[in-house]
Amino acid sequence: MSLYTDIQRSKISVAGSRTGGISGEFNFPGDLELFKGHFPEKSILPGIVQIEMVKFCLETILDKKLFIQSIKKTKFSHFIEPNTPVAVHITLSSETLNVEGKIRILARAVLNTPNATAGKTNLVFFDSP
Repeated sequence: MSLYTDIQRSKISVAGSRTGGISGEFNFPGDLELFKGHFPEKSILPGIVQIEMVKFCLETILDKKLFIQSIKKTKFSHFIEPNTPVAVHITLSSETLNVEGKIRILARAVLNTPNATAGKTNLVFFDSP
């Protein structure tokens, strides 16, 4: 399986609009390959998967393939264990621009579990490489 397939399999919902907030809900089953080896004594959701969840939500709502240009700031503050509900809340910046024929998207995301904020990240995407 691929990372995208694992995220798709774990998706509960994605909702929002191109101009407003975007949200997603996920629950990653413990049998996914992405948990193996990260870490053997206590499985946790890798940080890259959390970043890709944000990208997945944006691509779903915007109906276009996106490419990460940069990760401006990211802080993972709480582990996400298998079978834990995760809510992703994304705010698009008003600075979304058309640069050299590419759409540049500035997004701020917060990932929450039922007990804590698991992470916050600021990302910059383009709609073509």
